[in-house]
Amino acid sequence: MGEARAQNIPFFIFPALITAGFGLILLYFFFPIFWEAVIASLFNPLYDRPAQSCNTGLAAGILIVIITLIVFLPLTFLGGLLVRFLSD
Repeated sequence: MGEARAQNIPFFIFPALITAGFGLILLYFFFPIFWEAVIASLFNPLYDRPAQSCNTGLAAGILIVIITLIVFLPLTFLGGLLVRFLSD
């Protein structure tokens, strides 16, 4: 009976080690996946409204233009302020 138990130990240890190693690899991806889910849930209504009235490809293009404007207009403004501040 003790010999059978000794043979079962590696059967449970190896999958546990593999699972722990896989978890350590995925640990670095949890934060980006979390932010992707937050951003996708925020911009989903912006996609749904145009997708109901027109082609989904056109709706995706409209959403990309909107997101680009939301990101780059404030960055351009802040960059201009930074250049003006550094030039004084």
